[in-house]
Order: sequence, then structure tokens, then C-alpha cells
Amino acid sequence: MSPHPAPRRVILLALLGGACLPPLTAASAQTAQDQAVALDAVRRLGLGRNLSLLAVQAGMRTQTYGMVAAQLGPDRAGALLTQHIQQAAPRYQEAWDRNLAAAHLERLTAPELASLAELGPRSPVVPKWMAEQGAIGTAMQARSSDLLQRMLAEVLAGIFQFMPRSP
Repeated sequence: MSPHPAPRRVILLALLGGACLPPLTAASAQTAQDQAVALDAVRRLGLGRNLSLLAVQAGMRTQTYGMVAAQLGPDRAGALLTQHIQQAAPRYQEAWDRNLAAAHLERLTAPELASLAELGPRSPVVPKWMAEQGAIGTAMQARSSDLLQRMLAEVLAGIFQFMPRSP
């Protein structure tokens, strides 16, 4: 037995402990400053303005909406869905924009996003940004599907109250 078994044990435990830690990902490596730059870019470019449209499209594909449309007619149901989404969207917009910023930071750097926000279509980053849209969209979907589901649950519960009550 070694006269100093503790250091070897400490090293082994440190190595094993490190193996149990989650890997450092692009998202965890983002600094608060990078996130602020990305969020500013998302807002200046208006990237989050599609929240309501996506919510309407997703809402129309639900069984609940189908039931409402069958009872109230597609025009009335669509109008109620749109109205309730417009009312709910501001409560979800901040989280949506933050998710968009984080998704963009997975594929672009903060300086690249700042360039896009500042120069718009004249930014030299535009070709890279366009090439990364698929990956950014996939990242955004993974980050925001729960958010969109929560928003739709609230909205559909709100429009479901307009259903005629059975006697």
C-alpha cells in the first residue's frame, strides 16, 4: 500500500466527478453580454414578430380548435383564436425573443449578430446567417415548443368557453 493513497484517490475522484458533469455547450458558454447583444439584434431585426402567426398556425392544427370550429364555424373560431393569441402574445414575447437570441448564438457570434442588427442586408454576415437558418430554426423549435404549447393551452382554454353548453 502506498504511503500517500489519498492524492491518488483525490485525482481519481476528480476525474470521475468531471465525467459526471454535463458537457460545456455553446449555450452554456454564452456570456451575459453575448446574450444581451443577441437579444438586441433579435429585437432590432424584428425576428420575434412571427410569434402570433406561428401560434395561430399551430393552434389551428389542434383537436380543441377543430372542436371549436365545428361548433362555432371556421370564421368565428378563427377570429376568436386570433383575438386570444393577440392578447396572450405580449406575455410570451420576452421568453420567445430570448429563445431566439440563444438559438442564434448557437450558430453565430455576438459580433456577427451585432453586425446584422447594425448593417441589416449590407452586413457581410448575411450569407452565413442565411446558411444557418435551418439549424437556427431547429434550435428554436427545441427551445420554444414548450413555450408555444403553454401559450396555446391558455388561448384554447380561453376560446373553449365560447362553446355552446349542452343542456
